[in-house]
Formats: sequence, structure tokens, C-alpha cells
Amino acid sequence: FFTDFGNIHSFHFDIGLGWAFAKTKTIPSKDWEISNPLRRRMIFDGIGYYHALYKGRRTVKKQIIGEGIEGKDLDGYNQGVGRRLWYIAKGDVEILTQQIQNFQTSRQANLWQGVGIACGYVGGIDEQNMNLLLAASANHQQQLSKGIALAAISRNASNTVTENIERACEVFCNKKL
Repeated sequence: FFTDFGNIHSFHFDIGLGWAFAKTKTIPSKDWEISNPLRRRMIFDGIGYYHALYKGRRTVKKQIIGEGIEGKDLDGYNQGVGRRLWYIAKGDVEILTQQIQNFQTSRQANLWQGVGIACGYVGGIDEQNMNLLLAASANHQQQLSKGIALAAISRNASNTVTENIERACEVFCNKKL
């Protein structure tokens, strides 16, 4: 399956691999060579999302970081937690903003990037709320927009572009898809 569809759904494979690592309570070794740094980030995104989904009290409410996750890998982990926050808030910008503000400032940029990925990929908000979300991201608008761009890349690669991602690219990135 990976051989036939890996280039189309690469983000999903990497995130799924992250879930497998999280489920087995292992962390990819620092020595584990990955030629594309985005792949490693997405694997840790999967670990972060998994922890926020299945260990929500620990990961979201208490903001405890999974054991052995540090350095650049923490960026991907926080991105995955941010994606999960989007679903927890059910697209409610006010609830989402409060959740993110509860985290340490050093983690917030990557949380916002994860929000951008989730918002861009699954949609769920109209243009007015997109503008509210953009304003709420304040100093992290660039990371939010980068997340939208990553969602657009994934949608485009799999030929599943939606009206939502097209509009999100216009609102958040000031670009047409």
C-alpha cells in the first residue's frame, strides 16, 4: 500500500507511524535516519495527537510532554497536540484560543501550526470564523498559515481539494490554490 500510495498520502502514513510508536510506547531513536525532516516531524505529530486523544487529561489538561520527546521532535509533537485541540474545541475559536493560552508560550507556535493543519484539512468553519481564527492567532499567524499550507499540500497531492481548503488558502495565506 505504501509503495503504491505513499507519495499521495505521505503525511497520513507518517502520522500513522507516529500512532504506532505511541501505542507501543516507543520513541524513534535520534539515530533513526529519515532523509526528509518533515517526515520525522509528522511522525512526532502523530505521537502528539495520539497522546492528546488517548491521554488527554495528562497531555492537554496538565500539559505533560511524552517521555523522551525533546528538541526539534517536540515541535512535531506540539503540532499534533494542536491538531487535537482543534477537534476538542469543535472549531470554536474562543475555546480553542483559551486552550492554547493555557500552554507554555514556548509551545504555542507549534500548537497553532497544528490547528492550521486540522482547520485546513477538515474544515468546519466559515469565512467569518476563519478571520476570527486568524486574528486570535495573533503573533502566531505565520505558523497558523503554514499549517494551512501543509493541509493544502496534502489535499492537492491526494487530489482531494475542497472548497474549504481553497477558501482557507485565500483567507490565511492570501493565495489561490
